[in-house]
Amino acid sequence: MIKLIVTDMDGTLLNKNEELHEDFFEIFNKLKEKNILFAVASGRQRKNLEIKFREIKDDLIMLFENGSCGSLKGKTLYKSQLDKALVHKFIEIGRKNSYNMLLCTENMTYIENVNEEFITELKKYYDDITFVNDLKEINKPIVKFTIFDPNGAKENTFKIYNELFADKVKISVSTVKWLHIINKEVSKGFGVQALQNHFDISPEETMVFGDGLNDLEMIQSAKYSYAMENAVDELKSEAKFIAPSNDKNGVLEVIKDKLLCK
Repeated sequence: MIKLIVTDMDGTLLNKNEELHEDFFEIFNKLKEKNILFAVASGRQRKNLEIKFREIKDDLIMLFENGSCGSLKGKTLYKSQLDKALVHKFIEIGRKNSYNMLLCTENMTYIENVNEEFITELKKYYDDITFVNDLKEINKPIVKFTIFDPNGAKENTFKIYNELFADKVKISVSTVKWLHIINKEVSKGFGVQALQNHFDISPEETMVFGDGLNDLEMIQSAKYSYAMENAVDELKSEAKFIAPSNDKNGVLEVIKDKLLCK
């Protein structure tokens, strides 16, 4: 019996226009009636998720900043902080290469350079944004370091940071142009396991959905693991099942078929 569903957002629950399907809230409420917990796991900021799901934000579990933080009913379940000295090294490399960088705390995103393409993309995923002259002056706990790479993160920034820091932190790519750096032990899968432990739910009682490489550990944390039809091949090879694409409402179609039609 499924007791927990966790889904990625972009390329998974949302369509190519970053929209929720019109049936989502009805299905969410049906799951709630069956006492099935529902969580979203995203590289997005908590504020962004709270706005996206304003109607149900008090009942929705949120794993945000790529699993670095988790919250329920506005209260933090856990938080993972990056080492400050390492963050400063990330910044130095970013400045040398004129990268579009952001530092993410639990509740705010900080940037120090501005260009139109960067800001347009940034606002898709982050709502609370503060411009500063020097990212190194941020003294609050940093939970994620991110770069927007319009030339493709996997082919460019990933190679640079992975060569230098792969033994110290977890480095991943999402939606082609975004590079995320978090603590090595942290992932969306780490967040799923935190929820399983918190609610006493087993992997055999968990269903997950994803499409990107940053969903890999999440896919490995559940018996009922679904890669979207539009997912990267590496994720499809790890998942136990394939769901219809995000533009075919794959997440909700699987939920309706497997959990709500009985």
